[in-house]
Amino acid sequence: MMLLILFLICGDGILPCLVCCGLHECGHLLVCLLLKLQFSALNFTVTGLNLRLKEDLQSLPIAKAILLHGGGILMNLICACIFGMFGMQLWTWVNLSLAAFHLIPASELDGGRIWLLLGQKLLQAQWLFFYEWIGQGIAFLIFAWLAFMALKIGETGFGYMTALIAVSCILPGNQK
Repeated sequence: MMLLILFLICGDGILPCLVCCGLHECGHLLVCLLLKLQFSALNFTVTGLNLRLKEDLQSLPIAKAILLHGGGILMNLICACIFGMFGMQLWTWVNLSLAAFHLIPASELDGGRIWLLLGQKLLQAQWLFFYEWIGQGIAFLIFAWLAFMALKIGETGFGYMTALIAVSCILPGNQK
């Protein structure tokens, strides 16, 4: 999804988009290896890298789980710094965009998973439902604002696609 958004924005800059998305996914894999987490399967899917851990993700300490979900974001931020030092503006921008995108607290993004982990750690169980809806509401507002701005400047394809993403944030069944 993010690759499509970046491609629509960058136009002919598909190579940086592909490479930076790959770097993001490698960040998750690197953290998994650094934490010595064993995985039973590694699949590349439409949504990115899918690691199947041998142990239950719920059994991980919260710091490890947050680091695992944030590994891609950290990798994009590190790469943005490196590319920035070499004056590679498009590559820097794409990495920063990926990091920011994945911080959005939508349930299927890294930010949504981190948001939920923090809620589970900080809140009592009866408040988690509202907390999850707040995260989805924030995600909805971000995507709705992006859709509005895209439509306002005449980027109709990007605007409609982003509006669909916004609506998906608040559809029933999206909250766990």
